[in-house]
Formats: sequence, structure tokens, C-alpha cells
Amino acid sequence: MGYLDIFLFLISLLMIYWLIRELTRQQWAGNLLKKPATQHKNMSFYLWILLLFFWVYYAGEFLRALQEAVLSDDIIPESELSDLITRGITSTFWILFSWVNTLRAKHQPALHEKGFFVSEGFVPWKNLRWTQWNDEGHLELIYSPTLPTPFAKEIRRVWKIKLEEIEEVQQLLELNAPRSVGQVLVDEKGKPKNPKAHKVKK
Repeated sequence: MGYLDIFLFLISLLMIYWLIRELTRQQWAGNLLKKPATQHKNMSFYLWILLLFFWVYYAGEFLRALQEAVLSDDIIPESELSDLITRGITSTFWILFSWVNTLRAKHQPALHEKGFFVSEGFVPWKNLRWTQWNDEGHLELIYSPTLPTPFAKEIRRVWKIKLEEIEEVQQLLELNAPRSVGQVLVDEKGKPKNPKAHKVKK
């Protein structure tokens, strides 16, 4: 069992933790307030689920090879045993990783009582810095990353929301976003009410 195997094993344990969080998100993120319908299909969901199926198939091949080795009367060579361990850990990691990201892609964007979900995961309301609509129903969110990073103090995401859902999403943002958050609002036709430029501090 090499260093890479040990590393992937430890990361797999972390993936199990994230998988449990994804499956129990309403217990810690609060009730789901709204899952906005977007103008386009979430293609990342299909890519992740395709990757998940691939690694499930790969794991099936590993299990067949493991079964043959166990049922064999011969002693398993050390090199073959090491290869089986590597294949097992690798397939387990990628199945968990793909599963977590499949769930994330499926359930975002989403607004919950304690925050909102984007592609990289959960963002508490307190991290939200700015929201801005355009007349096509595109909602730009600017927020601080949940985990501090030296690479980006602010992250921008755009949700392409269907026009008929703009008003409800806007009301939820007004209700849950901190009062310090700058917002560019839209009217019932999707037109900005108070267009302003957001100046990012350098």
C-alpha cells in the first residue's frame, strides 16, 4: 500500500463525510425555501452522473477480479494484491467523489433558511455581498468563499432564472440576505429598478 493509496483512502473518508452532509442537507442548512428553475439544463449534472456510472462499472470489474483471486487455490502474488488494493481504493474514491458532485449539481441552485447552494457547495447568508439582476433573468451573486482562500476574496456566480420566478426569488433574497448586502432589484417585467455598479475593492 503506497503513499498514493493512503492519500486516496484518507480523502475517501472525507468524501464519506461530504456525502452524508449532502444527503442530510436540510438538517443543517435549514428547510428548502426555493429551488429556482433555470433557463437552461444543468449539464454538469449529466456529466457527473456519467462519470459515476463509469466508476461503478470499473468497480464491478475490480470486484470480479477480487472474486477470482479469492476463489483461486493459488497464493495471491504480492504485486497482484497491491494492484487489487490500489484499484479498490481508487474506484471507491471516484465513486464517492462523483456521487457527491452529482448530488450537488442536481440540487443547485437552491435557497435554504441558513444559506444557499452553488456549484462548489453551501454558502451561508452572512457571506453574501451583492446581488444583481439583468433584464434576461440572470442573477449575479457575489459572495465570500466559505473557506478562506488567498486566491479569491470574492466569488461570482450567475443563475439564469426563468422570468416567471424572478419575483419570488427576489423576495426571498430581500428577506434572508443581510441588510448590508447591495441589491439591484427588478420590477415585474424583469427590468432593473435601481441599477448600480458594484465596485470591487482592489
